[in-house]
Amino acid sequence: MSKRFEERRKQQLEQERLERGGKVQPAKSGRVKTTAKAAAADRFNTLNQFVDLVSRHLALPARCVWLDLFRNARQGKVFATTRQLAERAGLDPKTVTTSLATLKRVGLVWQIAQGVRKQPSVYGLHPNPGRCLQRVIDAQQRSGRRRDITPARAARNRGKRSND
Repeated sequence: MSKRFEERRKQQLEQERLERGGKVQPAKSGRVKTTAKAAAADRFNTLNQFVDLVSRHLALPARCVWLDLFRNARQGKVFATTRQLAERAGLDPKTVTTSLATLKRVGLVWQIAQGVRKQPSVYGLHPNPGRCLQRVIDAQQRSGRRRDITPARAARNRGKRSND
């Protein structure tokens, strides 16, 4: 390899290391490869952002579902059925469905593929939950109650207020 190419490669590796916050090692194929520590740091950062910024604005079932999805995520994807999520979180399957709808609406989760006949659906998790914070707060304000942004419950609450 030429000297100029080696210098450019070193600069790329250094830039990548600074962006990821961890050590970067070149793979044999020449691609940049992060270490396990950097991947763990990214995962820990995602969890911290969710807990510190977003979770206080969500209803308890939505928090439980997101944490369960996060726990079972591999490279940002989760393969799970509604029944599996309900059993692990200790919730009713309908509650899990409404919680997933809430998480999808605010952008924390999206559905990559729909499961068919007891096959798991594939969900994607937002790697930076702090960026979804404004949508979570907007949804919370629209519902009129703190921590109550599930669509069905918000509609019930609006109906109760109008009868008073």
